[in-house]
Amino acid sequence: MWRGRKIDEYLKITGCVLCIILLFTSIFIVSPYAGDSQNYESINQTLDEKRISVIEISAVINGMSLVIAAVPGDATTPISNEISQFNTYLVIALAAIMLEKCMLPLLGLAVFRFMVPAMLVFLFFYILFRKRKLLEISIHLLVLSIVLMTAIPLGIKGGAMIDKNFGTEDLISELKAEMENIDDLYEEDKEYEEEETDQKTGSFLDGLYEKWTDSAQDISRSIKDAVTKNADLITEKSKVIIGRIMEVLAVILVSNVALPILTLLVMWWATKTAFTNIFLFPPEVNAAKIVSKKETLSNSEDIYEK
Repeated sequence: MWRGRKIDEYLKITGCVLCIILLFTSIFIVSPYAGDSQNYESINQTLDEKRISVIEISAVINGMSLVIAAVPGDATTPISNEISQFNTYLVIALAAIMLEKCMLPLLGLAVFRFMVPAMLVFLFFYILFRKRKLLEISIHLLVLSIVLMTAIPLGIKGGAMIDKNFGTEDLISELKAEMENIDDLYEEDKEYEEEETDQKTGSFLDGLYEKWTDSAQDISRSIKDAVTKNADLITEKSKVIIGRIMEVLAVILVSNVALPILTLLVMWWATKTAFTNIFLFPPEVNAAKIVSKKETLSNSEDIYEK
């Protein structure tokens, strides 16, 4: 009897000391490491690749809008405006990427400097007083910390898998190649542009505004002339590029916006369900519920037999 009490006291002291050691380790050692963005090199590399892809798609969209707007007539103006609005969705995807990159070290710092120490404090008092509520709060904080630290990396890795399966990089390369083919249509009017440029004389300071205005007008005329000669070909290529832009845009929105949010919601739902069914009710309440369910099933079977 006396020996059993002594062992219990020894285990209690050991548990309390271990909680204190882990608390200071989490605050002064782990939290600076988790709050440093340089320690997430692989994830940052993946996010940088996604950011570059979004910027490249935005450049293709702007070029496509310019080409369609240069086609003579007012019929293509609404199409050009609609295409330029695709950049709004790309801005959302880019904001989500930057938010993930910023939130990862911030969450790491918050979890290991505040949430894990708070969990250890509640566990410390649970070891001393053996109150079930303290243990429940400690488990809540532990699971919530795990969810916050794993939701963003899981969403990023899942998005990278989606990009790989759908070949986002290949689609972007194809879009850039198509835009280069359209740019080749403008090469035939370069001589006219060079001739006009050679005729411009005067000092740099005196004729700066005039040169800028004339150059802008020359570029506009050159594009419109080229588009007039190759309008049918450009229209066909534009249809192909628009379809591919929409496909790439859908993949980018799913992998960078929808999937991280869905991952966080699923993990939050699983955590809430686990807490509701296991941790929020003491064992006697769960046992009473099980007995009540068994009695209900037994009564329903008796009624069915009668």
